[in-house]
Amino acid sequence: MQVNELMTGPAEALVCATRDETLAGMASLIAHHNVGALLIVDDEGGLCGLVSERDLVRALALDGHAALVLKASELMTRELVSVRPTASAESARRLMVKHGLRHLPVTTEAGELLGVLSQRDLLATTGRRANPSRAA
Repeated sequence: MQVNELMTGPAEALVCATRDETLAGMASLIAHHNVGALLIVDDEGGLCGLVSERDLVRALALDGHAALVLKASELMTRELVSVRPTASAESARRLMVKHGLRHLPVTTEAGELLGVLSQRDLLATTGRRANPSRAA
């Protein structure tokens, strides 16, 4: 199974935030859309970072209420590990384990954002393989 069969996408359907979004705004987006991370995009829509639920919790634990005005640019992971859409689900899983990731951006060779692969997406494949002909 390939990443493009499992990922959330296309890019237009992803929940993203800008570098200027506050922690309060990002928390609202995460809660409203029931996602575990936000892809951070620049003014042209290019991927420039990722902020996870874990990042938000750490900031709140360290700075309390004052953290609510921190910007995505202050919290985001900038050095992103990504995967190509034609990569196998297993190679994506290995990347996630190696780097301790729960969310993996899916990009083209040129770095254009196509989607995101989450641990939840990969876990869904376990059930598909265990019950390939399961009737509805």
